Amino acid sequence: MAGLNHFSHSHPLELINTPQTDPSPPITCTACELNIIPGRPFYACRSCVYSLHHLCSSLPHTIKHPSDPDHELSLLPKPTHAESPFECKACGKIGNGFSYRCGSCSTDHHVLCTMMPCTFKCASHAAHPLSLAFEAPYEQHAFVCDECGKPGWNQWLYRCVGCQFDLHLGCAAMNPSA
Repeated sequence: MAGLNHFSHSHPLELINTPQTDPSPPITCTACELNIIPGRPFYACRSCVYSLHHLCSSLPHTIKHPSDPDHELSLLPKPTHAESPFECKACGKIGNGFSYRCGSCSTDHHVLCTMMPCTFKCASHAAHPLSLAFEAPYEQHAFVCDECGKPGWNQWLYRCVGCQFDLHLGCAAMNPSA
């Protein structure tokens, strides 16, 4: 098996081929905090509980993102405050895995949120593509998601400007167009 010395972990990681069936308990990727997909290879530490999707093991150490065009975002393997998780500027949810951080703005983003496409077609608003907006154009940057009916505040969203149709990132990810 191929090995990997990854900057995020002190032990060498080994490439593992997962069985085609779901492991019990599920194996979670330390970077993105999603479960490892059965049947796909991933990196794991044999000394402790530490796993990375193959894709997550090769994330760039810095990125430029249109949400913060003046700064580079740096990949962090854990929250800046070890005793507490980070709040993602993109989706507003808490994270304990890897994040892209803007040191100048003191903001953190889930790695998967930074990979969201700039335009998106969704089944519940098939008339027009939705555009990724980095803040809602309403008072106090608050909005109500037209998919789930729940509010969003000070976070990214997908929107159709002409129709004033707004979606949380998570609702958009659950509702792609066929």
